[in-house]
Amino acid sequence: MKSRKEKSLVTACALTWFGHACGASMATGRLAVQYCSSHGPIGLLGAVIVWIVTVGFAWIIMEYGRLIQADTYHDAVNTIYWPHPVVGKVMNAVWDITILYSTIVVSGTCIAGSGALLESAFDVNYYLGMLIFVALMLIIFLSGGTILKKLGGISTPMLILLFVMCIAIITMGWDNLKLVLAGQMNSQLEAGRGTLGAMFNDAVTYGMTQSGFVATGIVYSRQFKSRSETNRACALGFLFGCTSMVMCTLAALAWFPTINADNLPYLTILQQLNGVPGSIFRGIYYIVLYIAYTSTSGSLMLGCISRYKLLLGKFIKKESVCTAILIVFILCSSTIIGSLGLKAIVDKGYKLLGSVRSWTWFYPLIILGPISIHRVSKILKETGSISFAAKLDRSEQA
Repeated sequence: MKSRKEKSLVTACALTWFGHACGASMATGRLAVQYCSSHGPIGLLGAVIVWIVTVGFAWIIMEYGRLIQADTYHDAVNTIYWPHPVVGKVMNAVWDITILYSTIVVSGTCIAGSGALLESAFDVNYYLGMLIFVALMLIIFLSGGTILKKLGGISTPMLILLFVMCIAIITMGWDNLKLVLAGQMNSQLEAGRGTLGAMFNDAVTYGMTQSGFVATGIVYSRQFKSRSETNRACALGFLFGCTSMVMCTLAALAWFPTINADNLPYLTILQQLNGVPGSIFRGIYYIVLYIAYTSTSGSLMLGCISRYKLLLGKFIKKESVCTAILIVFILCSSTIIGSLGLKAIVDKGYKLLGSVRSWTWFYPLIILGPISIHRVSKILKETGSISFAAKLDRSEQA
């Protein structure tokens, strides 16, 4: 019988993971349209591949991080490609730049989404809507308490409400969904869409945009006591994420292709509901979206801060000051990116992010990662300890 604490940690990891992925992708429908439903019926297969890619990659990093007791992703990257100091330094530089870029771009998406939502729904000035979200994130990170518990706690109601919202959207567009799934709307597909190759390429790209959770996942996995806990966390992460992604893709397909060009596709659909039902479901949408933006931006910032405060700590000794400086820097940079608009960020920023991660993270580590896990497992079995990675002096790592 597993302890309640172990179950709680594993579940919290999976829920935080779902919250990380939910932001601009699931809650708005924008990325579901961009990378899945735009391919027609086979977009449903793409939604599954997205999470096979995401979870497979995350398992490798999190399990390796657990074995070496990594404090941050830096500890894992230092030796997972190969235990050589030059390789570690080069790949850590690549990861540091990519993590910082992804945190700013994805947080920028959340900030832009807040501006677009408040402007569309409540006629609030777009830039004021962005600043409201920035203020909310500052309150969450500077109010004290455990951020991991906050992020995991808000994901459960978000998961439930997202399903309720998707069911409503699918029901409203049921007749159109049947036509789409039967292939009768394939003539509406854009050029280059709808093929297995294009769908797979988009699914891998999208999966890599979601892989940034590993920076936060390592904060969890270092607390896991066995491989079975890593397995359970990844299984739950796949269950929550993949099921939700399929539901969101079905919701987008139910209104294909009329909402393909919208910044906030689900809001456009729900605005067609009148009376009390319309008010209720739009209220659900607003709640889901804001929780999603908060959890996505929050989990990314947590992973980024856990690494960069080690670097900043070389010059500023007080940890709380380092954290505050990093939060302000990330949010200010993200706000500048957010001013470009949600659709522009999703179309350009996410594609670049997914492409970079595919060739520097995913493809090398699906081969080298399992080899490194085997190597470290063998060392631990034979000697009971390891002499590299997380065991290195922190001043050397920074």
